[in-house]
Amino acid sequence: QTFMNRWDIPTAGGSLNSAQWDVNPQFKVQVTGAGPQVVFVKVEIKGDAKAAVGLHLFQGGARCHQRNSQGLMIKPQLPAEAKYTHSFAWREYVVGAGSYTLVASTFQPGQTGEYCMTIRAKNPIFASMIPYAP
Repeated sequence: QTFMNRWDIPTAGGSLNSAQWDVNPQFKVQVTGAGPQVVFVKVEIKGDAKAAVGLHLFQGGARCHQRNSQGLMIKPQLPAEAKYTHSFAWREYVVGAGSYTLVASTFQPGQTGEYCMTIRAKNPIFASMIPYAP
């Protein structure tokens, strides 16, 4: 699945270290099929925007509000130093069937711009945006 979206001032919360992190765009990802499988996620900034971007996957499929009480449950299979990269990020997660929350963020709060996010897996997956409600 592919999503075109954007970070605006109200939805550009910044990295996990930011107090506004929970306003970032979040997506519920439902993984189907038996056994572990690889889910590939890519986010790419479109247009003239320049920012470092990152992806984070949590178990549960609900909107993440408190980043400190909900630790990252899924570890990306990339070195830690690749967590935020300029204009483009990709991750491969090995997961089982279930619901997950995917968060796309810029490193600095308030960085705006359009992005395209692609989510793929061998078995069918279903993804939808989780609305923000303060």
